[in-house]
Amino acid sequence: MNDAANIITVFGWKIPVALFVAIVGLVGTLLGAMVAAVIALVVNQKSNRQQTERLKIQLQHEAAQKNRDREMTLRREVYLEAASEMAKAARYIAKFGDLNLPFAEHESIVHNFGAALSKVHIVAGMETLTKVIETSNVFARINLELNQLRFSLLMDQKKIEFLQKSVESDIAQQQNLVTRIGQLQTANPNHPDIPGLATTFQELESRIQQTRQQHSELNNRTIAGQFDLSSIVFKRTLSFAEKLIEVSIALRRELDFDLKGDEENYKKIVRQSQEQAIKEMDQYIADIAKAVEEKKKAR
Repeated sequence: MNDAANIITVFGWKIPVALFVAIVGLVGTLLGAMVAAVIALVVNQKSNRQQTERLKIQLQHEAAQKNRDREMTLRREVYLEAASEMAKAARYIAKFGDLNLPFAEHESIVHNFGAALSKVHIVAGMETLTKVIETSNVFARINLELNQLRFSLLMDQKKIEFLQKSVESDIAQQQNLVTRIGQLQTANPNHPDIPGLATTFQELESRIQQTRQQHSELNNRTIAGQFDLSSIVFKRTLSFAEKLIEVSIALRRELDFDLKGDEENYKKIVRQSQEQAIKEMDQYIADIAKAVEEKKKAR
C-alpha cells in the first residue's frame, strides 16, 4: 500500500514520486539556467552592440578630428604665408615713392604674392575667400595707378638727365671754341675765322640758357610730382592696410583665433592710428614743399 502511494504515473510511465520530484527539480534548474543564460546572452549582445556603436562613434569622431586637425594645419600654413605676402604687398606699395629703387628689386618684393593667394583659393571658406579677392583687386588697382604716376616721373627724370648732358656738351664746345679763338688771335688778331667762331659761341650760349630754363622748369615739375606721388603712395598704403584688417579678421575666425566680438574696436584703433599718420604725413610733405619753395626764392 505504501509502495503504491509512492508511485506516480506520468505519460503511462510509473515513476516513484521521489524520482519525479527530483526530475522536476532538475528540469526546473535546467530551465532556470537556460533562461538565465539566454537573458545573459541577450544582455551581452545588447551591451556588445552598444559598445560597438560607441566605438564606431568614437572612431568617427577621432577620424573627423584628425581631418579637422589636418585641415587646420594646412590652412594655418597657407594663411600665414598669405598674410606674410600681403604684408610685403603693403611694403611694395609704399616703395613706389622711392624713384631710385631699381624696377627689378621693387618687383621682387611681391614675386610670390600671386602664388600665395592662389593657395588660399584652395582651402579658404567663402567669407575669407571674398575678403582675399577684394584685397587682391584693390592691390591690382593701386599697382596700376602708381605705376602710371611713377612712369611719368621717371620719364621726366630721363628728360632732365638728357637736358643736363646737353648743357654739359654745349659748355664743352664753348670751351673748345674759346681755346681755338685764343689760338687764332695769338697767331692773327684779324683771322677771318674768328667772327664765325664767336657767332657759334653765342649760339651755344643762347641754347645753353634755353636748355637750362627747360631743365629748371622740368625739375620743378618733377619735384612737385614727387611730393604728390609720396602723398598718394602713403594714402594708398593705408587704404590697402585697411583691406588687410578685414582679411586678418576673416583668417583669425577660420583659425579659431577669433577676436570674440572685439572686431569693431580693433578696426577703430587701427583707423585712428591711420588718420593720425595721414595728418602727420601731409604736414611733413607741406613742410618740405615750403622749404623747397623758400630755397628757390632765395636763389
